[in-house]
Amino acid sequence: MPSYTLSPMFDPQFVPGAVAALPFATTGNPTAVPAGAAYQIAVARVANVTNQPVNLTLWRVPQGAAADNQHLVVPQIAFPPASASFPWMDLSTLWGIVLQPGDSIVALASVAAALVIHADGVIVGP
Repeated sequence: MPSYTLSPMFDPQFVPGAVAALPFATTGNPTAVPAGAAYQIAVARVANVTNQPVNLTLWRVPQGAAADNQHLVVPQIAFPPASASFPWMDLSTLWGIVLQPGDSIVALASVAAALVIHADGVIVGP
């Protein structure tokens, strides 16, 4: 019978300035879902900590696939600087997705150390 654990999926971290898989906030900080588990993202947010718009691109990459247009979930979108009115933006395109073993979320920011991403969800394991 599977077990369900509420967990951070991504601890707050900067989106890299080069295309790279985001490390999950689980044991060992893997960049792909480990064997025997499934991750479901419940909520994800991004904040721009600079004073200029910064572009974000995200891919949902299944095991053995590449970060290409077929796996694009957030095309290049400019995120405005955080403000009192909009301290973060929801990444609702990730909400509810289920990642299987070997799957990853790959990200790219047009400026390194500018966008902070974090997410919470559920780990399903044996």
